Amino acid sequence: MPRFPTNQKKAEIAARQKQVAALLLNRVSQVDIADKLNVDEATISRDVKALFKKYSAESQEDISHHVARELAELDRMELEASVMYQKFKGDSKTQTNSKEANKWLETRLKIKDRRSKLLGLDKLTAITVKKLEAAEKNSDDKITELKEAILTSLTKTE
Repeated sequence: MPRFPTNQKKAEIAARQKQVAALLLNRVSQVDIADKLNVDEATISRDVKALFKKYSAESQEDISHHVARELAELDRMELEASVMYQKFKGDSKTQTNSKEANKWLETRLKIKDRRSKLLGLDKLTAITVKKLEAAEKNSDDKITELKEAILTSLTKTE
């Protein structure tokens, strides 16, 4: 029957994990941590694994929050650039206004580029192209094999 840790045991584990984290940050080895805290090395290994899992999850949340905030800022900037572009595009009677319109269009394109990089869409395209090239090569190889099989079967029947 599995045993569930009591609240006191959970508190002890949390306190030990804080000590483990502090010692790890001071570059103390897991073996030395186990000796210092009078526990088994396997216990320290489990604590380290739990700490990394916890910090990894927190890190992902932080990154997601940062990306969302950055995307919102890019949306706002793109909207401003769009308004300015429309303003100068509609009033492009002079060469200066036409240059301003082009400047704001370039700004929008830079914002879009930044967004696609932030979302990883630029890398996605490169990966997709490589996959398509690999699939095409495999397809060509299969066609060649099929031709050879057909030719072989024709020569055997003659």
